[in-house]
Amino acid sequence: DRGDKTPEQIARELELSAQKTYDDYIDLGTAYLWMGEYLKAAEAYEVAAQQADTAPKLIGALYNKSGALAYVSLPEALRTADLMVRLAPDNVEVAWLRYGLYLHSGDNLGIAVAGDHLLALDPSLSGEAVLEPVTVAIIVTGVVAVVAVVVSAYVAVRISELIPPEDRGVVAVRIMEAYARIVGMATRPFGPVDTASDAI
Repeated sequence: DRGDKTPEQIARELELSAQKTYDDYIDLGTAYLWMGEYLKAAEAYEVAAQQADTAPKLIGALYNKSGALAYVSLPEALRTADLMVRLAPDNVEVAWLRYGLYLHSGDNLGIAVAGDHLLALDPSLSGEAVLEPVTVAIIVTGVVAVVAVVVSAYVAVRISELIPPEDRGVVAVRIMEAYARIVGMATRPFGPVDTASDAI
C-alpha cells in the first residue's frame, strides 16, 4: 500500500513519523526485513505486538518477531515461539514456525515436543507419505525413542538455514505471507512491486 517506494524510503518515512499505528510498525518491521536489518525488524514487531488490539494481530506481530529473531538470536526466537504456542495453541502456522526453529536448535526434547504439537494439529503429517513428504527422524537424547514425522513439501516459513540468504526479500515474503494468514488479511501476494525491483 506504499506505492513503489523502496524499503529504505519506507523505513525512513516511518522512522520520522511522530505517531505510528500497529500497521505502521508492521510495515516498518517488514521494510527492515527487506533491508536485512533483522534485529530492528524484531524490535518494530515487538512494538506492534504491544499495540495489537486483537489476538490475531498480537500473534501475527509475534510471529514476525520470531521469524526475524531467527537470524540474530535463535534462543530469543524460540522463547517468542513458545509464548505464541501458549497464546494460540491451535494455530498451525505458529506450530510450523516453532517446529522449524527447534530443528535448528539442537534441543532434541524441544524438537520432539514441537513435533508432537504439530502432529496433534495435523495428524495427516504422520504415517504414510503426504504431498511429496520429507521424513524427519527425531532421536531423543540417548533413549531409543524415535519420533518419525512426515511433513509435506508445503511449509509456511521454511527455515532451511539460519544464514540469511543473499536476497533478503525471500525472508520477508515468507514471513509476511504467513502473517497474512494469521491475521486473516486478504491473500494478496507480498513481494517487490513491478515498477521497482527493490520495493515492498
